[in-house]
Amino acid sequence: MSVTSRSLILSFILIGCAFILYRISSNIDKPSNNDILNEYPTFTAVNFDADSFDKEGLLTYSFKADDVIYYKKQDLLNFSNPLGIYYDHQKTGVEPWQITANDGSMILNKEVELDGNVVVVPLFTDAPITEFTTGFMHFDMIKNVITAPGKVNIKGTNFTNTGSNLVGNLTTKECTISGDPHAHYIP
Repeated sequence: MSVTSRSLILSFILIGCAFILYRISSNIDKPSNNDILNEYPTFTAVNFDADSFDKEGLLTYSFKADDVIYYKKQDLLNFSNPLGIYYDHQKTGVEPWQITANDGSMILNKEVELDGNVVVVPLFTDAPITEFTTGFMHFDMIKNVITAPGKVNIKGTNFTNTGSNLVGNLTTKECTISGDPHAHYIP
């Protein structure tokens, strides 16, 4: 009987030690919730399609992308092969602009950066330009300003402008090219 009770006591001690070692080892190297939110995406999606509306219920943006990765901690959205449509609501009607690129990122409702073969074309008649192309574009959604520090090409029905360092205000519909601007007008 003493062998059995000693074995029983020894087994309880070993089980207790195993439990304590398990608890200690499970807490070591365990990342915090903040570490997880900083390092890993909150969600990923393929064939993403979304629309954004303003306070009056008017469509302001349509957005599609092959892949989307969202990081909640930074409020950051990374995407590949984006296709976006920006709806500029005027008194005379809606002026939609289509924007495509190879890659991009967005700090939600603040900034968008598009990289690689950025192409902007109007989807309405009588637009001031027919096509805008650049390698990189930044869109400040709060100030409604686009910047393109590299080479830009702007085409219209009877003109072509090239240069670099473009700054465009979408509210006033004005832009400047301060780096080596060159314009070609067709009468």
